[in-house]
Amino acid sequence: MKNIGIPHYITLTIHSFLSNRTFSVNVNSHHSNPRPIVAGLPQRSLLSSTLFNIYVAGLPTLNSIKIAQFANDTYVFFSGPELNRIRNTMQLYLNLVDSWAAKLKIQLNPSKTAAKIFSLRPYTSPTPLTLNNETINWHSPSSPIKYLGLNLDTKLNWKKHIQIKVNQAKLKLMQLKPIINRNS
Repeated sequence: MKNIGIPHYITLTIHSFLSNRTFSVNVNSHHSNPRPIVAGLPQRSLLSSTLFNIYVAGLPTLNSIKIAQFANDTYVFFSGPELNRIRNTMQLYLNLVDSWAAKLKIQLNPSKTAAKIFSLRPYTSPTPLTLNNETINWHSPSSPIKYLGLNLDTKLNWKKHIQIKVNQAKLKLMQLKPIINRNS
């Protein structure tokens, strides 16, 4: 925080906010002894998202890579005419991010990492990507990917998203029918 010009008194206040925190576990009527929290930010705190964004502000960049971040979700975009070049650039970037995260002691979760190709032309998926020595397969052309609540399909049209939202609305309506029928 000092490096980005946050005044010392605010840094001390935030240090106090993050220091000497504990947790305990409650299962049925059994309570564990309090244990110290040695890393992380309080969940649901208004300040936590901002602090996290300050902490990860040094995310590596490549000239051709575009990055979008929202809280702790990061989306990486790259475009090009050749799928193998796109794949190799994405793998290079994942390697950079993996090294950067290790320095910050951030554990990236490959199971929450997804790869998707957006194209109007048919394509064959390139070799899978890897992160933390785990494979990240490319989503199939028929499988949408979620981006901040939007379901994006391969051709970036709204058909799949609208279909999913209509089905969700129908399900909610079915759940409400017992309380909004004619006799209620």
